[in-house]
Amino acid sequence: MDNRKGKCINFGNDCPIADHKQVVELTVTEDFVCPECGSNLIEEVKPKPFPVIPIIIAAVLLVGIGFGVFWFFIKAKPLAITPKNPTVNVGKTEKMKVQTKDKKINWIWTSSHENVATVSNKGVVLAIDAGSATITATSEDDSSISVSTLVTVKGSKKVEQSQTSQTPQRVRVLTVSLDKSRLTMKVSQKETIFATVLPDSVANREVKWYSSDETVAKVDNNGNVSAIKEGKAIITAISEEDKTKSADCEVTVEPQAAEPPCGGQKSYTFGTYNGGLVRHDGICMPDGRGRMNYTCRVRIAKHSGRNIYTEPGDYYIGSWSNGDILEGNLFNSNGNQRGETIRAGKRSSPYDIANDRCE
Repeated sequence: MDNRKGKCINFGNDCPIADHKQVVELTVTEDFVCPECGSNLIEEVKPKPFPVIPIIIAAVLLVGIGFGVFWFFIKAKPLAITPKNPTVNVGKTEKMKVQTKDKKINWIWTSSHENVATVSNKGVVLAIDAGSATITATSEDDSSISVSTLVTVKGSKKVEQSQTSQTPQRVRVLTVSLDKSRLTMKVSQKETIFATVLPDSVANREVKWYSSDETVAKVDNNGNVSAIKEGKAIITAISEEDKTKSADCEVTVEPQAAEPPCGGQKSYTFGTYNGGLVRHDGICMPDGRGRMNYTCRVRIAKHSGRNIYTEPGDYYIGSWSNGDILEGNLFNSNGNQRGETIRAGKRSSPYDIANDRCE
């Protein structure tokens, strides 16, 4: 058994144990009195150990609960699908987007009634027939995280004539695929996306093309995509045979690269030019003062009803404007001037430097 400890409080009465505040330790079988003066002792109480481990466990639990609440209510929980409860006409599309603070979530899109409206894996809704369908986006990693919106479809589709019992059953579309899932283009660039409908025995293997944002990228009936302006758009191909089957291509349109400067020298099919240059309709044209060295026979002007031609080795020195001769002189290979000074006002038609060829 543990011994008992105590202190005597008989101070000032010739008790050295009390005066020196000594601790007396006695066995449990001995009287709990001061062995010096016989006074009762005041027992010392052992302090209880501080509960460090329980407090650490409680703190960890509180942090975990707090993080879980933050993840569910603030970070992971989707806010809404936009546009909210849209109305879409039959045959039209609407791009849906989940509003959430966590941009890294991959969403799985589903429709409650695919005979009314379908939705692609990029969130593009296609209106099929009049009615309502609930479009739901569910987190790919956590099925408990989801958000929905109601889509109302207006209009009606053409009902095909019922088939007789003798008509063979139509082959169903299994898949629609594209040769590109992502495409990066420059402004004004054109590309073609090819769609494949399987199996080959499907009666109608045609697809209809849609763009989620025609201000960024347009697509025609043959899958030819035209980049309009910087941004992103989803190009969707939907089977005409089965409108629940579709495929998407994400198109990113980037700004057109700046054209390099023309410099001070340019070669053409008929000669080489040194001097001022300016870009006109994508082609570097003589502009300002310069010299053109001709390597072949080519018509450069018309004077007094007579065409003026160069010969190999001739050169022209004078002024230009966007590829047109303004005023200057033509010299032969010996440096002798040929004819009068050529002036723009004496020519019957513009000097087409971009298209002229050696004769």
